[in-house]
Amino acid sequence: MTSSRTTAHPRRIAILGAGRIGRPVGRHWIRAGHTVTFGSRTPDRLAEFVDSLGGRARAANWHGAVSDADVVMLAVPYEGVDALAEEVGHLLAGRTVIDATNPMTVSAEGRVASALGPGTTAGSRMAERLPGVAVVRAFSHVVEELLETRAFSPMPVAMAYAGDDARAKAEVADLIGDTGFQPVDLGSLAESAPLDPGGVLFAGLFTEADVRHRVDLVRRAGEAVTAVA
Repeated sequence: MTSSRTTAHPRRIAILGAGRIGRPVGRHWIRAGHTVTFGSRTPDRLAEFVDSLGGRARAANWHGAVSDADVVMLAVPYEGVDALAEEVGHLLAGRTVIDATNPMTVSAEGRVASALGPGTTAGSRMAERLPGVAVVRAFSHVVEELLETRAFSPMPVAMAYAGDDARAKAEVADLIGDTGFQPVDLGSLAESAPLDPGGVLFAGLFTEADVRHRVDLVRRAGEAVTAVA
């Protein structure tokens, strides 16, 4: 990281999950001027980490983190998604929810793949789990270790996102900018497969032009197959 920026629209953000995604992204948002609550089943374990971030950071359980948040980021391991949705899903209605979870598996050929199989994106599945919630898929495709080190890079690093709610997408694009990455809109949740495990953007580091080129190639190939069929 070489710099930071200050937001013109401070928000109250809850990050559910304080691991390798939640921590660096939360740091960036706090530096930008947002207030961040890290939600955990064991918030006491985050005391030292939160204290190091200053007065705009705190830790709470999932309910406490979500209760007064404008935006909620889901950054728990994917195996915890069902429990999270059952416990606090009813509190998320009307809020912008950033889905950074990854249903990852390894295929029979030994390749990284989505555990949901073909035809279902992680974002679409999350929206089904959380009816009435404006889900935006983001922060899922950049390698976790780079979320801290490549923010505000001299070569702008792209962070692609997708969603079905225009207002929520605009809000998330602004928040992506606050983390030092360049937001790139991929379209709807149905079109967000490039962001999922095994997708053309997954675990990569790209500029905006790289993102658009790769996604365009995949979409053109898909259209060609459909036309032949």
